[in-house]
Amino acid sequence: MPEKKRKRSGEGPSERPHKKTVSESVPPKMVKVSFLPEEDEWAPIVGMASPSTPGLSFPPDLPLKPFRRPRKHNTSTTGKSAIASAEHLLHTSAHSSVDYLGREEEGDGAEGLLKHYVGVFDEQSGQLQLARSKKIVLRGIVRSARTDTEPETEKPQGLSTQAARVTLGLEFGNKKSQRAIQNITRNAIAPSKHGRLSPGASQQTLDPIASAVVSSMATTTSMPSREDLQTAVDESKPRPKPKLEAETPAEVYPIEELVGPGVLRQMTVKEWQDAVESKEDILTKSRFVSHRIQSVVSSGDVRRLKTLKYLLLLLEWHGALVPVRRMGHYVSQENALRRKLGSWGSELVRQVTDRFSELGKYVSGWQLDNLRTHICALAITIDDFTTDVSDIKEDLRLENKSIRKYFKEIGARVVNPTEAERMKMKISKAEGVGHQLAKLRLPLQFPKLSVQRMKRKYPLFALIIYLSVTSIRDCRSPSVTVGYGIGLLNAWTILWSATLTIFNDARRDYRRIERQEREDAAAADERDFVENIQGETSALDGSTMDGLKALHPVAEIPQTFTGNDESVSLIESPEVFGPQDPIPSDSLQTYVWQSLPATFVHRFDFIMDLVTNFRGLRWTHQGPGTLPPPVHIREVLTDPATPPPLQPHRYPSHRSLLITNLQRFILCSLTLDVFKYVTSLDPYFFAQGTSSPSPFPAPRTTRLVISVFFAYTSLLNIFLLAPLVLACALGPRVLGPHASTWLYPPYFGPLSQISEKGMAGLWGGWWHQLFRYAFEAAGEFVGGTCLRLPKKSVPGSVVRVTAAFVCSGILHACASYTSILPSHPIRGSFLFFALQPVGIVGQRALSIWLKKEGYREAIPPWMRGVGNVVVVLLWCWLTGPLIADDFAAVGIWLYEPLPISLIRGIRGEGWWRWGGEWVRWYSGDRWWRSGLVFLGG
Repeated sequence: MPEKKRKRSGEGPSERPHKKTVSESVPPKMVKVSFLPEEDEWAPIVGMASPSTPGLSFPPDLPLKPFRRPRKHNTSTTGKSAIASAEHLLHTSAHSSVDYLGREEEGDGAEGLLKHYVGVFDEQSGQLQLARSKKIVLRGIVRSARTDTEPETEKPQGLSTQAARVTLGLEFGNKKSQRAIQNITRNAIAPSKHGRLSPGASQQTLDPIASAVVSSMATTTSMPSREDLQTAVDESKPRPKPKLEAETPAEVYPIEELVGPGVLRQMTVKEWQDAVESKEDILTKSRFVSHRIQSVVSSGDVRRLKTLKYLLLLLEWHGALVPVRRMGHYVSQENALRRKLGSWGSELVRQVTDRFSELGKYVSGWQLDNLRTHICALAITIDDFTTDVSDIKEDLRLENKSIRKYFKEIGARVVNPTEAERMKMKISKAEGVGHQLAKLRLPLQFPKLSVQRMKRKYPLFALIIYLSVTSIRDCRSPSVTVGYGIGLLNAWTILWSATLTIFNDARRDYRRIERQEREDAAAADERDFVENIQGETSALDGSTMDGLKALHPVAEIPQTFTGNDESVSLIESPEVFGPQDPIPSDSLQTYVWQSLPATFVHRFDFIMDLVTNFRGLRWTHQGPGTLPPPVHIREVLTDPATPPPLQPHRYPSHRSLLITNLQRFILCSLTLDVFKYVTSLDPYFFAQGTSSPSPFPAPRTTRLVISVFFAYTSLLNIFLLAPLVLACALGPRVLGPHASTWLYPPYFGPLSQISEKGMAGLWGGWWHQLFRYAFEAAGEFVGGTCLRLPKKSVPGSVVRVTAAFVCSGILHACASYTSILPSHPIRGSFLFFALQPVGIVGQRALSIWLKKEGYREAIPPWMRGVGNVVVVLLWCWLTGPLIADDFAAVGIWLYEPLPISLIRGIRGEGWWRWGGEWVRWYSGDRWWRSGLVFLGG
C-alpha cells in the first residue's frame, strides 16, 4: 500500500485559502497617463536575443557599454526628438571568447512604425508615466581563434573578413542563407587538433572558441533521428512551410503565412467590388484571377478577395522578372519595374521583392521555385482546395508537367476530373483531357526522389566508353581522312556524351526554341481578342467588353518566363522564316522554350537536334560568336540565351544566304586547289619528315604558314556545305524550322579578335567554336564540380582553360593515333594544345602587370593591337610545328579536297582527281562483324 505524502514543514491548510482575499491597496478608478519629454539623448533599453543566433544565451553578470551616434537615414524623424534622431548600440568584450553586440533593427511594413515605451505606475496616485525606449537586438560573435602559446598582446581592432560576412549574412540574408550560416556554426564545433584521447583521458578537449560556444548552448539530449533529418530536408525545400499537424486542409497553409504579416491590410478591393456591382469590365493580366473575380466578389468574403488580389500581384511580379542564361532571373530595373507594377504602390512591390529575391536584384532557382509554390498554394486555397491547374499554368507559362510538379510539391494530388466534376466545370469528355484538378487533402502526399534514372546513365556511359575505346584501339583505314576521323569521332563521342549526360542533365538542362500552335479554344479566344483590338480601340477602356472576360491587353502581355526544369513560354507571335512573313489567318502560333517532349516523334527530333547541334544554335546553351534569334523571336522570348555575336551578320532571306555562301564556297575551292598544288611540290607534305628537302626558302616558317592556311581553307570549305545543302538545297519545305537562315552563321570569327585579345582572341574569337561548349563543360566540371574553384578566380580560370585545351589535345591525339602512318600523338598534337594555356595565361599575366605598373595606359591602342599580333605570331611559330609536323606525318595533306582541279588540269596532270573504290561490303565470321567499309577513294 503506497504511503501518503507528508506535507512540508510550515505547510498548512491556512496557506492556501479557499476564498480569494481582497488586496489591501485598491488601484484607483482613474489612471492619469503622461509622457516624459524626449529631450534627453539617452533612453531606456528593451533588449532581446537575436532569433538568427539560436542556442546562445547572454550571461547576466556581463557589463554592457552604451554608445550613441547620429542616425544615418534620418529623413522621417528629423526635427522630432533627440531620441529618434540618434542610434544606440551596446557592446561588451568582457567575456573570454565571445563579443556581444546590440543594435537597433527597423522592421518592415507595419513593424517599422512600431514604438516601444517603458512605464512607471504609481498605485497611490494613479499616475502612469511613459518614457520612449529603444529596442535592441543582442548578438554574440565568437572572436578569432588564438593558440595557447601566443601572447595576448593586443586585441583585434575589428571583425575578420569571415566574421563580417557571417554578420552581414545573418542580418541581411534570406532564410536559406541564414539557415546555412547557422548550420556552419553548429558543425564548426569540433575537437581541437590535439584532441585525441590519451590513455588516461575520458573525453576529447575542445579549443577555447568551441568551449565558449558550448558553454552558452543548451544541453543536447539526443542525436536527431532519421525522421528528424528527413523533416529538416523537407523544410529546406522551396515551398511554403506546411503544418503537418493540421486537422483540416484550411489549416495546412494559413493565408497569413502565405501572404505575410500586415499585407492584406494594405490591399484595397473597393474598386473591384464597385465594378462588379455596376457590371463593369475588369481587365487583368491573369486568366486565373479574371475567371474568379465575379464569384469571389459575389461571395462577400473580403479576406478571400484580398488574397486573390495579392495573387495577382505575385503573378505580375513574376512576369516582370528578366531571365538570364545560366544565371537564374533578375528583377527588372527600377524604371521598368515602376512601369510594369506602378499601380500597386512602391511599398507592396518592395515587400514582394524583399521576400522572393536576394538584395532586391537576383532571383535564384530556389527562390523562383519558392515563388511558384506560393502561387500554387494561394490558388488552391482560393478555390477551396480544389483547382483547375490550366489557368495558373497559362499565367506562369509552364508545361503541364511543370505545373503538376509545383502542385505536388505543396502536397496536393493532381488527378483527372471525374464525370461529375466535368459536368460542374461544363466541359465535355474530350475537353476534359486538357484539364487536371489539383486537390489538397489530408494526409498530404509529397513527391519522393527517384534515383533510378540517375543510376541508368552511368552504365550506358561506360558502354559508350568501351565501344569508342575499342574502335580507337582496333579500327584502321587505308584512307588518311577516314583513319584520322576514326580517332577524332570516337574521342568526340565520349566527350559529347559526357557533356550531355554526366556534366549536365539532358532531361532538364536543355531547351530549344520551337513554334507551337495554341489549343483550339485558346487560339479562338486570342484571335477574337485581337480582332476586337484591331476593330474597336475603345475596348481597352472597358466600354465594349462582354462581361468580366478580363483578357490580356496586347501592350501588357507578360514577357517570357523560363523555369528551372521542363518549362516553356507561350507568347503570341507570327510563324516566320523571315521578318516579312504575315501572321497566319487561320491560327495564331507561339514561340516557346521547349524542353524534352512527351511524344516519340517529337522527342526523336528533339534528341537528334541536340546530339548533332554542337554549337547549340537556338538552344539554351548557344555559345558566343553565333547569331542570336531574329528580332521578332527575341521580342517574344525576351530571353538573352545568346551573347552578342562577334561578327554581326544577318541573312535577310534564303536567297542572300545562298548567294553569299556560294561565292565563298567557289573562292574557297579555288584557294584549296592552289594550296593542293603547292603542297605537291614539297616532300614534307607527303609524310617524308622535316628533314626532307624543301623548294621554299625558310622551310620551317613556310611549311607552318602553308599548313595553317590549308587547314583553315579545308575546314571552311566543309563548313560552307551545311548552309548550301541544308538551308538552300533541302530548304524549309523538307527540314522545316531546321532550315532557318539564322541557324547558319559563320564558323570563324573576325581577325580583329587577335589584335584585341591576343592569344585568348585567337582561340576564343577567331578560330571555329564547333567544340567549344563541350570543352567549356569539361572545364567547368573539373574546376567547378570537382575542385570547387570560383569561376572568376585566377586558379579557377587557369584550371578551366587548361582542362578545355587538354580535352582538345586528347581529341587530336586520338585522331593521330588511328592514322595508318606512324605519328607522334603525345609529343605532337597533344603537346601543342597542352601548351596553349601557357601562352594565354602568360600574355594575360603580362597585361595585368603592365596595367598595375601604369605602363598600359601609356601605350596607344593601335600599338597594343600590334603587340597582341606579334605575341600570337611568335607563340604560334614556337609551338605550331608540333601539330603541323604531326599532320604531315599522318599524311593528312594527301587527301583530295576537290573532284576537279583546274590548275593540275591545265598543267596536264589530269582534271578528275577522285577515283577508286569508296565503299564496299565486308563479311566477317559473325554477323555483327560484317558491315560497310569506307575506303575514301
